[in-house]
Amino acid sequence: MKIPKKIKTLLKLVEKFLELKMNAIEFEKKYEKLYSELLFKNSFEEINNNFNDFLADVHAEINYFEPNEEYRKEHSSYLDEKQLRKRVTKLYKKLRSSLK
Repeated sequence: MKIPKKIKTLLKLVEKFLELKMNAIEFEKKYEKLYSELLFKNSFEEINNNFNDFLADVHAEINYFEPNEEYRKEHSSYLDEKQLRKRVTKLYKKLRSSLK
């Protein structure tokens, strides 16, 4: 299966985050920028549903990331960096198993 370049870039970004080569704040900024570009250019038509679901699910998890500990105390749904990485790892494994 041919994977569009921007999707490959997003996957590499996820891998860097999971390999601890990038912190959550940097990951959030870069992922949101690339994801928004894909979303607004309607590039999702080019890719299969497994990638669509994965990218949307990662985006949703990022929206729950809150770097400020005090704010996280206000809402139990907020995630710290470790929790975000754990959830993204689970999604990434699910994607990989669906592509086999």
